[in-house]
Amino acid sequence: MAELNPDFMKDFDMEFDFGFTTVSTKPDEEVQKQTATIEKVSQDSGVISQKLEEIETKVEQVLAVAEKKFDDRLEEKQLELEVSNSEKFKNLEKLTLPLLYNLYKTSDEAYIHWPDRKETVKTQIEKIMQITRGDVNEG
Repeated sequence: MAELNPDFMKDFDMEFDFGFTTVSTKPDEEVQKQTATIEKVSQDSGVISQKLEEIETKVEQVLAVAEKKFDDRLEEKQLELEVSNSEKFKNLEKLTLPLLYNLYKTSDEAYIHWPDRKETVKTQIEKIMQITRGDVNEG
C-alpha cells in the first residue's frame, strides 16, 4: 500500500478517532459481561424513566385535585365573609342611622338638648365596636 503524503493530510483533523480504539486481542468474557450489564442498565433506565413519567402524571393529577379543593374552599370562605360583612353593615346601620335620621328631621331647630348623653353615646360606641372589632374597648 502506498504511503500517504503528509502534505495531503495537513488540513485533516487527525485527532478525530470515529469513536473506536484498537486492541491487540479479542475482548474477553469480562468485557462482554460488562457490555451486557451496561445494555441491561440502559434498558432498565428506560423502564424507570417511563415509571417516573407515570408517577409525575399522577402527582400532577393529585395537585390538580388539591388545587380545585383549595379554590372551592377559598370561594366558600369569600362567600361566608360577604354574608358576614353584609350582616355587620346592616347591624351598624341600625345603630347609626336612627341618630342621623333624628338629627335630619329636626334640622330646622337651631339647638339640640341632650342631657345625660354620655352613657347613651358610650353604649352605642360599645355596640358599634362589638360589630366592627368583635370586642369592646373601654375609652
